[in-house]
Amino acid sequence: MQAFPSIRDIPQADIPQWQYDVLSQLKEAVEILAGSRQQGVRAVMNSNLTVQQMDNVAIKRVTAVGSGYNISGNLVADLADYRVLIQNVQDIATSMSNLQTQINNLVAQLEA
Repeated sequence: MQAFPSIRDIPQADIPQWQYDVLSQLKEAVEILAGSRQQGVRAVMNSNLTVQQMDNVAIKRVTAVGSGYNISGNLVADLADYRVLIQNVQDIATSMSNLQTQINNLVAQLEA
């Protein structure tokens, strides 16, 4: 196997961002072709990656408004608002779990 000298990092000063991006991509492509890519850094070379589309993907946010009552100087949450907050937390937890599953599946495909 022939050894290739490493390509120094591209300076980001005094060049437009688009030039830096193009040069970085060219550098990566040359390193991949030469087999000199840094240890632990991998490029995606697999066109068979699949990511399952999630239905109704929307940004989740808390809809509880914090309404309640002041009883003897203590703020006590309104029961209906408290229930909304519980549902919000459960919805967000479910979304995060689904997202984590997708990320794990994608990582498994990349490592294959």
